[in-house]
Amino acid sequence: MVQRCKFSGEPICQILEEQTGERVGSFGSSGQGPGEFIATEFIGKTEGDDTLYFVNLPSTVLLYAREEKSADSPMVNW
Repeated sequence: MVQRCKFSGEPICQILEEQTGERVGSFGSSGQGPGEFIATEFIGKTEGDDTLYFVNLPSTVLLYAREEKSADSPMVNW
């Protein structure tokens, strides 16, 4: 499950374990600084749910996060 940020400086996406709601990861940062997203909108995902697509408004830069499963770990990395 991916949850959107609510405050500047918070991660854009928090990755939560579906059953418990426990935060297992996060990525992106909201704000006005270099490398931060101004107004990121989730715009879709692949059928296999392994890639999430975002657009960083007001520009049209398409961003994505791809799930990587490791054979050594049950955790999912974004």
